[in-house]
Amino acid sequence: MRPATLFRFALVAFAIAGMGPAHAQVSDPQAYLSSAIELLKARHINRHHVDWPTLEAEARSLSEGASEPAETYPAIRHVIASIGERHTFLMSPEAVRRQMEGRDAVTGAPRNLAVPSVSFEGGVATVAVPPFAGGVPLQRGFAEAGRQAMAAADARGVCGWVVDLSANTGGNMWPMLNAIIGVLGEPPFGAFVSPEGHRGFWTVSAGEAVPSDSEPHLHLTTLPLKSSDAPLVVIIGPRTASSGEFTTLALRGRPSTIIVGLPSAGLITANGVFPLSDGAALVVSTAWGEDRTGRREEDRIYPDVATGNPRAVAAQWLKDMGCGVRPARQLTQAGQPLRR
Repeated sequence: MRPATLFRFALVAFAIAGMGPAHAQVSDPQAYLSSAIELLKARHINRHHVDWPTLEAEARSLSEGASEPAETYPAIRHVIASIGERHTFLMSPEAVRRQMEGRDAVTGAPRNLAVPSVSFEGGVATVAVPPFAGGVPLQRGFAEAGRQAMAAADARGVCGWVVDLSANTGGNMWPMLNAIIGVLGEPPFGAFVSPEGHRGFWTVSAGEAVPSDSEPHLHLTTLPLKSSDAPLVVIIGPRTASSGEFTTLALRGRPSTIIVGLPSAGLITANGVFPLSDGAALVVSTAWGEDRTGRREEDRIYPDVATGNPRAVAAQWLKDMGCGVRPARQLTQAGQPLRR
């Protein structure tokens, strides 16, 4: 498989609005089951470590007598569970529709789609980046909200940044990276890594953070920050998951940056979203992630400083870095990149 093909789909959990058209309708349940299994065999990160003949026989047995594709869902979910990886799942047609409409995929209730917000105190700007899932207009609004809020704080004179990802349970990483692009530093910020070692880098094109094989499509406002290289603290915790973890990786390795809090959730795989013929979708883990230094994560992210009081630790670290004492433009010289 060509790397470009792999990474075009590696958009990290719930980039559903970007799905292409579904395959031609497959009404035969066994043919439908076969198409799902073939997708997993071709795309899943654990594909080289699965006894596929045995697993496929089990799925056939479980789906025996199925009269429509939906009756094969238990068999497909059995295959997924047997692969032994927590970030791959099957979404029903209704769950897909709800997700695309910005509703909760399980309950159907309207979601409160929060956008990034910034608080400012004593020269420190704290950026809360919430989870996100939604179509292109919502992606654009999310990223613009973050950029505008950070630019407003920057105009007041920022000497240090805090990016709070502790409540970011995931979604689509690209609006998140685009919201905080002003402090990401020089690209590439990281990469997706396939089981064969192919890399799809996270880079910038036309002022937009994108996979290296993709074109920008959000048409965002470029707002350079005077304090773009100021010291930065990333806050994570057990609710930091999926795209929240990938956003953490995109910041890890940035000069004058530290990660504090508690270990993340451990869902650090890029997800390809593959439509099935009845409107359902397989969300498949296709790649792992690594930061800009080439350090790969396949489990969870451990902070540089483990603490149950991350805000206090962040404030003290920024103070030690000179935040509030000297102008932000001098801080890069004072602070040194952290190495673990």
